[in-house]
Formats: sequence, C-alpha cells, structure tokens
Amino acid sequence: MKKIFPFFLIFLIIGLLGLTIYNQFRIKEYQITLTAFHSNVIIKYNTKDAFLAKKVDQTIQEIYKKYDQLTDTTKEYEGIYNLYYIRHNFSKEEYLTLDKDLYDLLSYGIDLYEKTNEKVDISLGNVTNLWNSYLENKNGIPTRQELKIAHNQTIKNIVLKENNQILNNHVNIDVSMIIRSYVANIIKEYFESNKISYYSIHTTNSITLGSPYQKEYFSVALQDPNTENDIFKVIKEKNKAISTKGIFEKYYEYQNQRYHNIIDSSTLFPADYMKSVTVITENIKEADMLSTMLFLMSVEDGMQYIETLENTEAIWYQNDNTITYSSGLKDIFTKNT
Repeated sequence: MKKIFPFFLIFLIIGLLGLTIYNQFRIKEYQITLTAFHSNVIIKYNTKDAFLAKKVDQTIQEIYKKYDQLTDTTKEYEGIYNLYYIRHNFSKEEYLTLDKDLYDLLSYGIDLYEKTNEKVDISLGNVTNLWNSYLENKNGIPTRQELKIAHNQTIKNIVLKENNQILNNHVNIDVSMIIRSYVANIIKEYFESNKISYYSIHTTNSITLGSPYQKEYFSVALQDPNTENDIFKVIKEKNKAISTKGIFEKYYEYQNQRYHNIIDSSTLFPADYMKSVTVITENIKEADMLSTMLFLMSVEDGMQYIETLENTEAIWYQNDNTITYSSGLKDIFTKNT
C-alpha cells in the first residue's frame, strides 16, 4: 500500500490540474442584471475567457451608469451636464459643452424626428411630464388647453453646434423612448469588438440576440397586451433584434379608458391605433424606431410601410384583439416551430 499511494497521489494531482485547466478554458455563461432608465436590464453571454468576462462586466456596468446619469431628468450630478442640467441650469453661457456621448445621443434623436416622419419626437418633454403627473396620481386626464400650453417647444428648439455644444435655452428633452435600444446597440457592438458572439441583451419590451450557445435558436415570448402574465406568441430567432411597443408598459385607467406613456405628437394624447406592435429586424435601434413609428400610425399604413423594408417583419395586436402579421412572418414561424 505504501508503494501504491504515491502513484495515486500523482494521478490525483494530475486529474485536479486537468480539471482546473478544463474549467479555465471551457465556455461559461455569464449574466449581468442591473437597473437603468427606470427598468431592468438582463444581459447574458458566453465566453471561455474568465479574465475578459471580468472586464466585460465592469465595462457594461460603467456604460449603463454613465448613460443613466447623462439622461437623468430628475437630478444633476457633479461635473456632468445631463438632461436635468440642460433644462434647469443657471449658467449665463450661450452654449453648453456636452459630453460627446450625450451630444451623439441627442443628434441621433433629432435625426429620428425626420426619419420617422416626425413621429419620434424627443422635444415632447413638457408634454410627457404633464401626462406622467396624471399617471402618478391615476386620476383624470389633462385638458387640451393644458396640453397646448405644455407643448411650447419643438425639435427646432434643440440646437446643436459643432464641438459637442448645445444652445442653452433650457429645453426639456425626453429620450425615454429611444435610450434603452441606443445603449443596447452599444453593448452589442462592444461584444462583437471582443469577439463574443453568444449573447442576449434583454431590456423592457426589447431584446437583442446574438448566436445562442449549444442550441439552434432563442425563444422570445411576446406579452399579451390584455394581461400582465400571459403571452400570445413565441418567436424563435437568432442574430436578430425584437422590439415591442404597447399599452402595457406604463399606464393607468380612468373612466374605463387606458392611458399609456407613448404620446402621439399629432394629438398630444396616448396613441390609440392598436394594443401593441412588434418588429423583428437585424438592428435593435432600427427595431425600436420602427416599433414606435408603427405604434403611432394605423395598421393599414404600417403594413404598407413595413412591406417596403428588407429583412423586417412585424406583428400587430389590434384593438379588437385581431393579430395581423407582415407577409414574411408566416414563413419564419413555419421554419422555427
């Protein structure tokens, strides 16, 4: 037994060493859960590089923290010109010099106004604030006169100059409809720059998908807009982006009518064309933009528009509970189910 023991010990050490090496280089799943922009974010990814994973976790946390502070409309932060500061500052300077990341975001928001035929409007901050005050109290709705008074600025009031400057005219900017997809796209690009292809980035009512690890597709459940806990469709996809806009994210009911937080700039009231719309395409910023745009137009007009786009599909959940699909979606469901 004394002669066998050293050999057993050597085999044990070799086995443990091999297991350590295997664990170090095998692909593992990592998850980041955080809160940003008043909602939860869940990010999952797979990599065999533990050192890279540690760096990724830290970087993603920092990215979300920075944009959360830059787009905060409720308070200022030391050394940061954020949306709150843009509106409430006491500076006598004609122009404020912004962090380039905020400047680029606002530039993107202005471009969306033109790209979406004026339907995505980040200058509606005073109007959305008014609706949010009623939403918090859950009693009554603003009068048309109140809304007209609140609507005292337009996209032209957001004046950007070169060198990351903005006109200091205290404009009230609301990027809540675009910020989550904007940052999700930054995270996607960060993953891809680090050669991480297995990932999913899940924010409220949208998801960005890379390749799934050890399975063919991701399964994405679409919420039934009539109830909080039911789903009406499961989509199986990969390397796609899916965004849903609907009446169920932030809302209240008054006199048997539901009032939500997606405001139609043409009426200054919550849009009432449908209960929800989901867009499936290749880029999360595009999916988010299109889902907002389609939610703010009739199903018929939206269907006509979506059919002009390549690699883009949509699902409309209409007010009468009819579900309508764009033409290419039937083939996708047939393929994936």
